[in-house]
Amino acid sequence: MKKLIVFTVFIFISQFAFSQLRLGVVGSFGASVGRSESTLLGTKEGRKAYEVAFLEHKNQPSIGIGLYNEVGNLFFMAEGHYRKNAYTLRVKNYLNIDEPMNYIEETASTVHIPIAGGVKIGSLKIGVGPIFNFQIDGSEDMLTSYEITDRSRELQMGFQGLVGIDLNKHFSVNLKYEHSFSRVGDDYRYNGKILPIESKLNYLTFSVAMFL
Repeated sequence: MKKLIVFTVFIFISQFAFSQLRLGVVGSFGASVGRSESTLLGTKEGRKAYEVAFLEHKNQPSIGIGLYNEVGNLFFMAEGHYRKNAYTLRVKNYLNIDEPMNYIEETASTVHIPIAGGVKIGSLKIGVGPIFNFQIDGSEDMLTSYEITDRSRELQMGFQGLVGIDLNKHFSVNLKYEHSFSRVGDDYRYNGKILPIESKLNYLTFSVAMFL
C-alpha cells in the first residue's frame, strides 16, 4: 500500500516537472451530507441479534497540494490531501438485553485525490471528475464482539461536480459535491454478507486554492 502511495506521489510530481501545470496549495473543509440509517441483523436460527445504526460522519479540515492548467476555455485541476475521517455507529445487542447501547467511532486516515476538468467562462469554472481515496490506516476492528468483521478496501472511488470562481490569477474558491461509489455497509460483513446499510459518505466541500 505504501509503495502505491509513493508511486502516485512520484507520478504527481513528474507531471508537474515536465508540463505547464501550476503548483499550488489547497485548503478545504467538507460537510457530510450522508443520511443516517439503521438495520436489524439476525442469527442463523432466525433470532433478532443486533441493531446497527450509522449515525453521523465527521470530516476534519484538510490541506494539500494542487496542480492546475488552462487551455483556452478548458481547465484541469488535480489535488492531493491528507484526510482524517470519523463516523459514529450505534449497536444494540438483543442477545444480551442487559448490555447498554454501544456507540462506536470508526476512524480512518486517507490520501484524498480529486481530479476535475471542465470549462471556464470568464472567472467562472464548471467541471466534473473522478475521486480516488487511498486508505492508509483505520481504527481497530471494534465490531468483532458483535460478529461483524471489517473488510475496508484500500482504494475507494467516487466523482465530483465543481463550481469555482477565480478571484485573481493566483487565488480561487471552489464549491464541490463529492459523491462516493461505496456504501457504509460495503466495509463490513455479518455472517459472510455485506452489512445492509445503504448510506454513503458524500460531502459538500468548500475550498480555497492558491496557485503560482
